[in-house]
Amino acid sequence: MSVTTKQLEQLQGTVANRVPDISGVALLPPQSTTLFFSRGGTTGQLDLRTPEDTQVQLLAKLCEPATFGRNQEDLLDETYRKAGKMDIENFAMNIDLDCQNPTLGQLQIPDKISSELLVDGRPFRWELYKPNVYGPGSFFKAHKDTPRSESMLGSLVVVLPISHKGGQLVLRTKDEIWTYDSAATLALQNEPSIGYIAFFGDIEHEVLPVESGHRITLTYNLFFAQEPAPVVQTATSVVHPFEATLSSLLKDPDFLTDGGLVGWGLKYEYPVSTTAKREAVQSVSENLKGEDALVARISTSLGLKAVIKVYIDLREMWEDEYSEQEFDDETWVDGLGLLMRSIPSLDSIGDESIYYYLRSAYGRYEVLRANEPAQPHEANASDDDSDDESGEETATLQTCGRKKPEVWWLSEPTHACAEVPFASFGNEAQLNFIYGSFCLIIDIPSYATRKSEEA
Repeated sequence: MSVTTKQLEQLQGTVANRVPDISGVALLPPQSTTLFFSRGGTTGQLDLRTPEDTQVQLLAKLCEPATFGRNQEDLLDETYRKAGKMDIENFAMNIDLDCQNPTLGQLQIPDKISSELLVDGRPFRWELYKPNVYGPGSFFKAHKDTPRSESMLGSLVVVLPISHKGGQLVLRTKDEIWTYDSAATLALQNEPSIGYIAFFGDIEHEVLPVESGHRITLTYNLFFAQEPAPVVQTATSVVHPFEATLSSLLKDPDFLTDGGLVGWGLKYEYPVSTTAKREAVQSVSENLKGEDALVARISTSLGLKAVIKVYIDLREMWEDEYSEQEFDDETWVDGLGLLMRSIPSLDSIGDESIYYYLRSAYGRYEVLRANEPAQPHEANASDDDSDDESGEETATLQTCGRKKPEVWWLSEPTHACAEVPFASFGNEAQLNFIYGSFCLIIDIPSYATRKSEEA
């Protein structure tokens, strides 16, 4: 027996979408009350307990126009981003985000990020990137942060206690919107305080126009530490619903009786180096975030093999040549989904050869792509490599006589993170692309194996 709709829905329902940010407010530490700045021989200092407008204006005047990153370039366009920035060598403020000394002010912001944003309190490091000043009329249109490395997980924005109105930070995913209003938050505090928000780097966000005053921020880049912290289970540890449900299903003889594959299309985007694509899968494995990290951690803790693969759907290459009805009717369409252990290189491969090349060269195996995960299509065992009456094109698309494993997708692979160029030859040669999505493939042993391992 395979997977029933009810079993699949049970698992899917246990992995709730995690909020991709955490925010809060903390008293301004006594050692962090003064901000020093200088540029071009002019110096100033701003007392954050009682900020003087003349010093705020001087700081804003000494800032340079802020740029933004796009396609590995820093661009200046004040119709897209209007704000000031100061390089960190021209700025000084004694602020310890991790301070736990009651006398010096207990910020403990990293502890909150680790416990509330990340999974299992995974360690990370932070680097001050730049101070920014948003004056009246300043804004930053919707964008995603430029990854500074493959281990970068997101950003932390600290808002200093300078009065302002507007300048809300709006975060967006495909389905939800969150708004962080630092002006309103800080206005409610009885003592000088800082506001902060940390969020994953692949979340779209924008700064709405500042209406009055100055929104002064310190932005930190957040990076995963090299070595993940060991997960320590205690007698009082709360069992996550996904772990409880999956553990229960593994004991059910009607759940994947003969074994099978459960797939989790990664929810978050992960930066991939253009020069080290063969190492990309390993890098993604080491830097999983949110629900992705949760599903991987629980699967391996239950003794299951869970590995990152690149899923490539080759149907897009032929969708212009076949009608939608032909795609729905033909069983060979299911054979165009490939799971690969690395991002392929197709520099010298033409479009007619891609399918066979990928099948033979990249440790791949073919899988059935199920549009309705609970009812996957059956493989056509009669297909082979030979040409038939329908001609050479059909032979190119055939499934080559191999029964393909079903993948029961808990989450469909949707983020096209891996771009692979290839040459397409028609009336004239042109450069095209296929796109791969990272996914976690969980190998479920047969019930007989699962039962014997319990004994």
